[in-house]
Amino acid sequence: MRLDPDDPRPPFQQVAAQLRAAILTRKFAPGEKLPSGPELAKTFGVARQTIQQAIRILRDDGLIVSRQGSGVFVREKTARPVGLRPHIEEAFKRSEVSIDFAGFSGETLHGAVMEALDNIRAGRLTPERISIRLLLPDTNRPWSLPAGWTTGRMSRCSGSVLKRSSPGTLRPSWTRCMS
Repeated sequence: MRLDPDDPRPPFQQVAAQLRAAILTRKFAPGEKLPSGPELAKTFGVARQTIQQAIRILRDDGLIVSRQGSGVFVREKTARPVGLRPHIEEAFKRSEVSIDFAGFSGETLHGAVMEALDNIRAGRLTPERISIRLLLPDTNRPWSLPAGWTTGRMSRCSGSVLKRSSPGTLRPSWTRCMS
């Protein structure tokens, strides 16, 4: 595992992305112990603090757990509810990549595409053409709601909150949702 000197992201984000990819593709199996901090620092050629920052990101994403005195382990359940990643991985293996995406925000697609983009930067994938079309709602216009939606309720949506602004409409609030 190596860092890409042409990647504009800080080293800790590159390390986190590569470890995330290894976890999600089962190179590190659920329950498996990750290499120690010093081992990862040597593997990536970075400082231990960089590894600690990357580990913090993966822990916050719910992919790993730290056990005091035992190490860092891949969480038993690391599957994401939206099965987008395998389809994205398959699409990027082709010479011509074409993706049509519809959603409330591009955040879901962004997360799924990052690994493929890392592989392109590293030269492991070499598509000749990439076409990505996004269908996203206009956040300046009211959104329709299903009948029966009641006043004052909120619904989670892709990490965002949709708030009722008037009968039959939603306006997105892009602040982070409370758990």
